[in-house]
Amino acid sequence: YQQKIDHLAIFTLQFKPTSKIFDFHLFGKNFVLFFFLKKQDLLKMKKYIELTSNLLFDAGAVSLKLPFFSTPIVRTKSESLEQIYKAKRGILSLTTVHLMSSIPLPGKGQRKSHIDGWGRLKGHPRVRVLDASIIPSSIGESPQGTIMALIRYLMRKENQ
Repeated sequence: YQQKIDHLAIFTLQFKPTSKIFDFHLFGKNFVLFFFLKKQDLLKMKKYIELTSNLLFDAGAVSLKLPFFSTPIVRTKSESLEQIYKAKRGILSLTTVHLMSSIPLPGKGQRKSHIDGWGRLKGHPRVRVLDASIIPSSIGESPQGTIMALIRYLMRKENQ
């Protein structure tokens, strides 16, 4: 893919899946998280990918890299549609993104939180949520420094 790129854009499609994450306990306290994508979620994702692909080609895109492992770059709507409908559960490139305030730290006057004041997931004290999702509200553009400082503070306090 060593070609000149004049314009590049990255899009993230977001929706709330009905699929669940399961935890399997291994060797006492250690556990592994496992995600099984339900067929209805796969179909919904394919639909959203198709709509976005069509929108981008209609807007003048000359090529797209779809969110599937081991698929070629597509250069037309028909190539895109072919790759989308061939896609199976195992080749989707899934990412979870927590937007700001999607699972905020508990505070005065807030509804119940799924994490405690140190970012520990309730019911799983060894799992920590330490990203932008714990910030109570949007802090504006380029919040990385604030997020990193908060996480560093929480980690230091926890380890004292």
